Amino acid sequence: MFGDKNRASLREIPLCKKSRDSTFRAGDKAALRTARAKLSRAIREVKRTHGQRIHGHFQDSRDSWCMWQGIQAITNYKTTPSACDSDASLPDALNDFYAQLTSTLRFCAVVQHRTT
Repeated sequence: MFGDKNRASLREIPLCKKSRDSTFRAGDKAALRTARAKLSRAIREVKRTHGQRIHGHFQDSRDSWCMWQGIQAITNYKTTPSACDSDASLPDALNDFYAQLTSTLRFCAVVQHRTT
């Protein structure tokens, strides 16, 4: 909805900052005032379009998915990656480990039973 315009505004901010910094170094007060005003306008525009985009998530109260997207955008919610490795040999390695552990525990139980 606001994507292309917002991207253009986002690209404009670093250019405005660069212009402001170079104007500051040049010492031109009138140009610096103009550069600062242009940067402020660009930042306000990006904030406004972002606010409209977030507000758009909450327009329809029956659309819970869209509302959840808005909440995620506000809170900067990120899904955590899964803890499981994608290694297919992990289940086999775990089975081997527990099989050895079980046989060792059985052996210890038999030895302990014979000594008592």
